[in-house]
Amino acid sequence: MVFLHPTQRRLATMAFTGPARVAGSAGTGKTVVALHRAAHLARAHPDARLLLTTFNDALAAALRTKLELLLDGEAEVRERITVTSLDNVALDIYREAFGEPQIAEPAAIASAVSQACQGSAPQRLSVPFVQSEWADVIDEWQLDTWEAYRDVPRLGRKKGLRQEQRAELWAIFEQVGATLDSSGLLTMPRIYAVATRSLSEGELRPSISPSSTRLKTSACPSCAS
Repeated sequence: MVFLHPTQRRLATMAFTGPARVAGSAGTGKTVVALHRAAHLARAHPDARLLLTTFNDALAAALRTKLELLLDGEAEVRERITVTSLDNVALDIYREAFGEPQIAEPAAIASAVSQACQGSAPQRLSVPFVQSEWADVIDEWQLDTWEAYRDVPRLGRKKGLRQEQRAELWAIFEQVGATLDSSGLLTMPRIYAVATRSLSEGELRPSISPSSTRLKTSACPSCAS
């Protein structure tokens, strides 16, 4: 974790002109490069705060532990790096703008889909399939109009759908959305969509609280630029 191969060190310290992706199979050192990259940027920019994020809380906790070891004796540098999960980033941004969200439990979503299917059962499509279509297509991509669902390519979905089947499903999904809305329930993809819109429209500006695993935001009417 401490001593890098020259190829790893080049990636950790080089100057990029935009976003960059480091690809490699398991065990090739991508995580180590990410940790050294965060440390390098924090050292090189003493007034900057950095966010190192990953997919879940367990991975974030592991990264925090490794970063503590890597930056042992560099407390000032460590304090300017926040390590947390993507979900926590989205939730913190949402909370700052709108308050505490009420997240829909999987059981509540399954119940809403089942009830909607009872009133408008799609031909030759099972309830589990409808539930997965909601989760993996409608909710995941935040499709909010019939036209958007009609035209979406549904990449990765093994079962093809005719347009009339999509129309039947859309009537169900509208009911599901209305049920969740009436209960004040939000899904994580919805949290991401609202948080992203708040940032892109310049309503909030993220800032990282020192010695914290949470991302803080502040009102910023001009930060869209």
